[in-house]
Amino acid sequence: PGDIRSARLEGALQHIRQVLPELQASDSQLAQAILAI
Repeated sequence: PGDIRSARLEGALQHIRQVLPELQASDSQLAQAILAI
């Protein structure tokens, strides 16, 4: 399960980077925000 979650998380991070290129958050900050949803 952890591998699937990390893969989905990586995909979500890449999507956010494309949609919000001006976002100045670190990957770890984004990951925490995503996991909090």
